[in-house]
Amino acid sequence: MNISEIVTYPSRSGSIVGYQSIFTDKVQEPAFDELLYAESKGQYSYFGGLLHNNELVSVLNVTYYREHGLWQIVYSETTSEYQRQGCFRYLLIKALDHYGKVICDEHHSPEAMMAWKSLMKYTGPHFNVVVYNTNTRTEHNPSEYTDDEIWNQKSDILLMAKRVGNGLVLEKRERFYEGLKIGPDRTEMNIWFGKNSSTDVYTNP
Repeated sequence: MNISEIVTYPSRSGSIVGYQSIFTDKVQEPAFDELLYAESKGQYSYFGGLLHNNELVSVLNVTYYREHGLWQIVYSETTSEYQRQGCFRYLLIKALDHYGKVICDEHHSPEAMMAWKSLMKYTGPHFNVVVYNTNTRTEHNPSEYTDDEIWNQKSDILLMAKRVGNGLVLEKRERFYEGLKIGPDRTEMNIWFGKNSSTDVYTNP
């Protein structure tokens, strides 16, 4: 993803079209702009989707892995017309609302690397990103690692998103994020999601 471009992994196959049926007859709730959110949850799997006129435009699939006891991204994709509008960020936050922590896949496409780098730089009020060592089961500051150590295509060092507070924040408040101002006339939803969410200094996943 280029902050909401397609995130695919070499060891996986499929497309967003194949996920459409998962959300048939699922309850839909307003997300942002004209998009609606729906989800499908199982004991070991979560599918979050954003739909427009009942057509799936963004999907996130997260699976629970017993070996490390955490939820891990398996697949994510956003159609081209909805890229750079915060779709991946929104679905990731919804997954964090359920599970608290989500780790990335060990296989990183160039687009996925760009997405996670942007998420690390502009985490916002909803989550933090740390480095997780699956061998020692410890969390670390990303600044302690080089890019080669983080993006090593192995399963021992992975990025983890951790929920902050009570999840999705929609209230108005004054904040600064790397020179990005949230004023009293804008909500955090306006900043992080939607067609006008990207700025010259911030690229939205």
